[in-house]
Amino acid sequence: TGTPDPTIVSTPTISPNGGTFTSTQSVTLTLSTTGATIHYTLNGTDPDTTSTLYTAPFTLTDTATVKARGYKTGLTASAVASAVFTKGTATVPSVASGSDPDIAVSSSGMLHIVYVREGSTWYKQGTLETGFGSEMLIGLGVDPRIDLDSSGNPHVVMAQAYNITGTEEWYAKWTGSVFSTPQVVVSRPGHDLRKPRLEMDNSNNAVIAFEDNTAPSQGAHYVRVSPLGAVSAPTKYGDDDVSGIGIDPSNTYHFTWRRDRRTLFYTNSTGIGAVSTPVELHPNVSDFSDLDIKPGNNELHVVRTVRLAEGLMYTKKTGAAWSTPVVFALTETMGVNPDNINPSIAVNSTGKVFVTFRGNDTLPKYFTISPSSVASAVVSLDTVPGEGKYKNPNIEESPGGGAYATWGSGGMVFVKFLNP
Repeated sequence: TGTPDPTIVSTPTISPNGGTFTSTQSVTLTLSTTGATIHYTLNGTDPDTTSTLYTAPFTLTDTATVKARGYKTGLTASAVASAVFTKGTATVPSVASGSDPDIAVSSSGMLHIVYVREGSTWYKQGTLETGFGSEMLIGLGVDPRIDLDSSGNPHVVMAQAYNITGTEEWYAKWTGSVFSTPQVVVSRPGHDLRKPRLEMDNSNNAVIAFEDNTAPSQGAHYVRVSPLGAVSAPTKYGDDDVSGIGIDPSNTYHFTWRRDRRTLFYTNSTGIGAVSTPVELHPNVSDFSDLDIKPGNNELHVVRTVRLAEGLMYTKKTGAAWSTPVVFALTETMGVNPDNINPSIAVNSTGKVFVTFRGNDTLPKYFTISPSSVASAVVSLDTVPGEGKYKNPNIEESPGGGAYATWGSGGMVFVKFLNP
């Protein structure tokens, strides 16, 4: 591009650089020439010094063509920057009002969804083809996770709170027509409990992992709830935060967790109190990972964000050996903040891996990994940017080899089917 001409004001940058939105869209204008001002228009005409002076980010409520130009006394005005913003409707229909959803899929293809609204967890079931039934209140609680037992009945775990005020973890199960009253399965007054995770084992026990952030009990733990509601003593399996959890056909529990908020480890448990020697998977990871098991197999698949590497680490365990970790590049040019993407993983019966994650441009995204560890292109789950705090998608494999992704945005819950 050459050295910028110092006699000409730099061209303004419009951020984001156009696109589609559903409600409102904030727009920021910047330029690099010190002391220059920006004038802009919204009707597609080229701006001049009589046009609106930019002083702070502005909000669009309708379709607009933003044009901006920089000015400074003694210099030639900049070139005109232009971006088109289109107000539209979501290409993926919403299925409920709420946020922070999770999904489970039965062997018949029935979708079971839990989500949060006003501090409580709600439930719906249905299909994308026939629609969803009426929602059902499970009870107070946030950050819900759902799984199905061998009969296809839903079980749900919830945290008391997202932050340091949470001292309990709650569990509820389907009783034929309603959910049971949420049962306190972990109670540690004065502690900071977070991130409940749930998997049903092959004996229909609910295996609930949780994170305790209060010394000296700090670490990743699990409890097991029997079909009759008996709760085991907690088993500590990791030094730090809860990440992925999976259960194989032999009823071995598999976990990933971090040490010192940095190094990713794997352990397994064959029974209450029995934990394997930790295996280091990667020395330098950041928040959140996920683990899934290939259906009908003991093959483990793990994804995790890698610190400062602008990517997502992937490794799998076949037999006794873990594969060498592969880091797939995820950069800001893809609309991704690589240090904060909260990945979720699902593996189908052929070994194809679906990975969903949060996009920095408020669009949830996904890509796939082949059995030979080749990644597809990154694709947005929707074409309309979302709004609101919770945009972290979760994913579950479907009986036909595809997967269902769900995410919350703008106070609504969305579900999309991804082809095999």
